[in-house]
Amino acid sequence: MLIKNREILLEVSNPKTREIRRRMLDLLEIALQSINVSELLSKSMIFNKIPNFDDYNNIYVLGFGKASGGMAEQIEKILGATNITDGIVIVPKIIKQTINVQKIKILEADHPIPSRTNIEASNHLINVIKEIPKKNSLIFILISGGGSALLTLPYEGIKLEDISNLTELLLNCGADIKEINIVRKHIGKFKGGKLVKKLYPAKIISFLISDVGKYPPEFIASGPTYPDQSTYQNAMDILKKYSILEQTPTSIIDNFKKGIRGEIPENPSENDPCFSKTENIIVGNLKNACKAVYDYANKHNITPYIYPKFIEGEARDIGKKLIDLANEIYVTVPKFGKPLLFIAGGETTVTVKGSGKGGRCQELILGSIEKLENFKQAVMLAIGTDGIDGNSDAAGAIIDNNSFLIANNMGLKVENYLNNNDSYTFFKELRHNLIFTGPTGTNVSDLVLLLLN
Repeated sequence: MLIKNREILLEVSNPKTREIRRRMLDLLEIALQSINVSELLSKSMIFNKIPNFDDYNNIYVLGFGKASGGMAEQIEKILGATNITDGIVIVPKIIKQTINVQKIKILEADHPIPSRTNIEASNHLINVIKEIPKKNSLIFILISGGGSALLTLPYEGIKLEDISNLTELLLNCGADIKEINIVRKHIGKFKGGKLVKKLYPAKIISFLISDVGKYPPEFIASGPTYPDQSTYQNAMDILKKYSILEQTPTSIIDNFKKGIRGEIPENPSENDPCFSKTENIIVGNLKNACKAVYDYANKHNITPYIYPKFIEGEARDIGKKLIDLANEIYVTVPKFGKPLLFIAGGETTVTVKGSGKGGRCQELILGSIEKLENFKQAVMLAIGTDGIDGNSDAAGAIIDNNSFLIANNMGLKVENYLNNNDSYTFFKELRHNLIFTGPTGTNVSDLVLLLLN
């Protein structure tokens, strides 16, 4: 079982509520099992035509991301450790101890704010790249969400503190995945296709676990193996849009200005020959989790509905909108006496104004708690599929239609906790609501489930 505190989450007095919570936790387990990276990678290597290893003198494995450690473990089993010339994979510190490999080196780094450890790990990867004979080598690259921060090597003149400061500004200003990635692509030596440029003419096969939903896969980990159509001007415009230009370190602004003037080249575009020997394969994404939940619900007397859009926007507001959408479906679509399961996924944003603890999934649920009280029987949960939500140790949170009343009786004021971005503390005091999984070793963005009975 991936949910570590399942029994605590079922400690509610109402038997009907307890049963609906149990169903929801079963569905969540199914979702997390469906995005197990070992199984996804094995299936992908079977269904996709992988080159004959005998045609190459050397086989290398490179990787970075929250799910890349699990992929490294599996690809070493498939290839055989003795057949791998060398390999290096960078993962978050909290994940390293769970990975069991022989030949591939696992290095740890910080996420989401890069540190000196990230620079050191990235330099190790650069050193391996320099040793690779570019002709007649086959390179597998394992990429997943979080890879952009883990693989950090800024341009000359840009300090680590500058990267860290900009990362914090971007994460807190309300910018979406696409915008954050466009900026990141123009401050590092690997992003925006530049990793492929360094490896050409080697044959590259990259396996990717997608956490970017509706966006093209070039935004996974800031697209180190994809052509880049964005420009330095685009990056500068994003800083202006969110009014963080003046707070952005001067070294980064100067670098953008050089790019705009043409003094440093733009990232390689789709016409660059370096991409002619690169194949990118999506191993898994949010659809895997949503479909697994849908199929399971269908077989267990529940009417499932998958919301077709990738959810985005301010976390505290999105949950309420999803409840309205689910209710509209609930009252208009025939269910033949079955409960309705509303399934959604995406990545909301939190504009941080307070100093509290939590994450976008917990804030989404806290923002929904009062509206859910309007239903006789309802349970809602949101979880980061990587098992880590924001600056907390929780994966997400779960509430039911009684939660708001209980909070009121305890004197917990929702608005106060929202204003301080302190959803974790709210749910910790409310009890029976924070979901703990620990790092799941995968990452396909966030999952929201809402059951109306």
